[in-house]
Amino acid sequence: MDHAKFSAIGHGQMRYWNPIHADVFQQWIDSLKLTASSSALDVGCGRAELLKLIANRFGCACLGVDSSAAATEMASEIVPVDLRCTPFQAGDFDAGKFDLIACIGSTHAVGDLETTLQVLGQLLAPDGEMWLGIGYWQRPPEPGYLDFLQCDASEMMDHAGNLQSFDQAGWRVVGHHLTTAAEWSEYEDGYAQNLYRYIAAHPEDADTAAIKKRIDGWRRAYLQWGHHTMGFGVYRLQQKLQF
Repeated sequence: MDHAKFSAIGHGQMRYWNPIHADVFQQWIDSLKLTASSSALDVGCGRAELLKLIANRFGCACLGVDSSAAATEMASEIVPVDLRCTPFQAGDFDAGKFDLIACIGSTHAVGDLETTLQVLGQLLAPDGEMWLGIGYWQRPPEPGYLDFLQCDASEMMDHAGNLQSFDQAGWRVVGHHLTTAAEWSEYEDGYAQNLYRYIAAHPEDADTAAIKKRIDGWRRAYLQWGHHTMGFGVYRLQQKLQF
């Protein structure tokens, strides 16, 4: 079944389509020095709630890009931003255009971590800031979890590895937040509940059986391994000065 449909049902009316609590983003927004002449970009913006807050707070130009029509349709009537339902293409934007770039859980829309840092860095103003949300291993993943995820342990690092990657790529971390156990539980429990409610309410949907099979497996894997293995962090990054 379509991953975008599964994700949209699971996230439902969640304000942010990631496990980070809304208070974290609000605090970060409150600390920004943007003005009405600034510009912000969110790659993989989902419902564009982050951009909505930024636009309302600073009155600046905000642009959201997401390839999921299910996500952007939920946002189109409530967000005072330029919202584009299309795959991200860096060539669509001028170099150094944005004072703030967010990419929360959506580096796959750009490439691997190294590529994301390089590509989005080229779009960032010299004194701009990037908010990057990526996964990390809280502990070495067990083979059964990797088999379920169909990935290799090398595809993610631990938190220290993320910090080292930023440093080596020419970025300094000016702030970060690692998802707490409570945030993970609230997010994963709500995600699963949304899907199970949909299954019960839409028996006529031809995708119901596939949705149930997928969330059943994900839920088992999360409870057995994920809650103490998978981490998610958001990092505030600025490019180091070049001398």
